[in-house]
Amino acid sequence: MEIRTELKLAPDSQISTCGQAPIGKTDDKYDVCIVIVNYNGVEFLVDALQRTYDAIKSSLLRYQLILVDNNSSDRSAELAQMRFPELKIVALGSQVGFAAANNVGVRVAPPSELVLFLNSDAWLCPGAIEQMVGFLRDHPHYGAVAPVEQRPDGRIHRTWRSIPRPFNILLDLLFEVIWFHWFPKSINLDIKSRRWKKLASKPVIRVPFLPGYCLLVRFFAFHQAGWWDELYDFYCEDDDLSYRLTCDGWLQGIITKAFAVHIGSASTKASSIERAEKLRAARKIFCYKHFPYSARVVEVLAKFLVKIVPKRTNQLKNILQQLATGPNMEISTTRPLR
Repeated sequence: MEIRTELKLAPDSQISTCGQAPIGKTDDKYDVCIVIVNYNGVEFLVDALQRTYDAIKSSLLRYQLILVDNNSSDRSAELAQMRFPELKIVALGSQVGFAAANNVGVRVAPPSELVLFLNSDAWLCPGAIEQMVGFLRDHPHYGAVAPVEQRPDGRIHRTWRSIPRPFNILLDLLFEVIWFHWFPKSINLDIKSRRWKKLASKPVIRVPFLPGYCLLVRFFAFHQAGWWDELYDFYCEDDDLSYRLTCDGWLQGIITKAFAVHIGSASTKASSIERAEKLRAARKIFCYKHFPYSARVVEVLAKFLVKIVPKRTNQLKNILQQLATGPNMEISTTRPLR
């Protein structure tokens, strides 16, 4: 594995670009631009867009919705355009990944104070955008916020967690094999539970990491952090962006009075095993990028554990074998799009 010090910019994928200044205000600047990346979302995209439009149309904010279609083959973008003529759609000629597609959306967006990244299988609840925008305007030290994530059945999905450092990932994966096998729903909270009511008693839950399914970020902070790192295809690109925001001194938090519904994993079309493998591969990239020395120590430790773990524990052995090898690509240690 080689760690290099530069990373080429991804191609603009047949789009026109417009520059945005990282600082300064103009009279024609939007309050928020909403970037939605879509890939074969015909089952949920139109309904999610309708719910988001319903949630924000009564606000006094100046907003623009931008749909970046990641080379879908199911006419989902075409159907969205027919339903919402005001929707700005960018059709990519190839599937470039979630991070790169989000960067495309920002490039074509009009100048705005804030950027909201929203998954195609998620939608804002009424009042959520006003709560998040208002909080950022009242708290200048916060660079990004996110709403409380709900599943369609109403349960709270606890998406906030710590930054995935190498040793934490090793312990989490070992713990996951045992714990989540017996308690698969432990990450969700009942909205009526005492634990959630205690968390919701505060206006914001300060966290080091925010999920990318619905992320509102200051454009200046986003530009300062270096945009989304296109090294990631899917998973951990939000960990990476959050970590860079934290390194730049920005605070981040979950707004407890703002809610968004997220179906979750609806656009991946992959099995749970495939998603888990992709997640582990993405976390490996993150660790070798930000904590290369600790990642190498964990790699050596995993190689040792592979030899002593009983053969009958196939799942654990496969995880350790994946950790025991470095990433199969060159990794940059600099900001991706500066």
